[in-house]
Amino acid sequence: GCGGDDGQAGAFTDTALAANTLSSSAAESQQIPACEYNESLALPADVRETSGLAQSRKNPAHFWTHNDAGNDAVLFAITTEGQVAGRARVSGATATDWEDIEAGPCPGGDCLYVADTGDNDGNRESITVYEVPEPELGNGDTPSAVALNARYPDGKWDSEALFVTADGNIYVVTKGRQGPIALYRYPSRSPGETVV
Repeated sequence: GCGGDDGQAGAFTDTALAANTLSSSAAESQQIPACEYNESLALPADVRETSGLAQSRKNPAHFWTHNDAGNDAVLFAITTEGQVAGRARVSGATATDWEDIEAGPCPGGDCLYVADTGDNDGNRESITVYEVPEPELGNGDTPSAVALNARYPDGKWDSEALFVTADGNIYVVTKGRQGPIALYRYPSRSPGETVV
């Protein structure tokens, strides 16, 4: 990824974003760098430990990100130049160990899904994916998030990746820290219950 010696992520440039959509051979043939770091465009200090990135469905020129464990339940809208275009506190959510974010469909339209699924020590009884309507750009609080709780059928795993399909199915991918890398699907949306 793009990062300076101090560990702070640099902003993505349009060229770097374009390279990520091409195969490596296509990028090489067009001489597009795979990643370009521009220290003058580094993310601000309050986005110090970004973990996850999702392109906005409402404003495709912006991306949503959040910080990792030990930070507030806040989403940041950022531009491709790394400027913060807004902050949204996620109402009704806690940030135990947020690892990823995805934009996708939901019953109310466009939502963001935040994976509170990190478990480095393998001791969490359950994980949570928060579903929240995608906020408008600017600062404020989101409507109350829907907590989609689940537990794995076969143990306690550290998951640091999430994706949502076009039909709204939610998947998490384990990191492989305590066992094999595995893909799990949420069987249903059951707010208030813990599904397996």
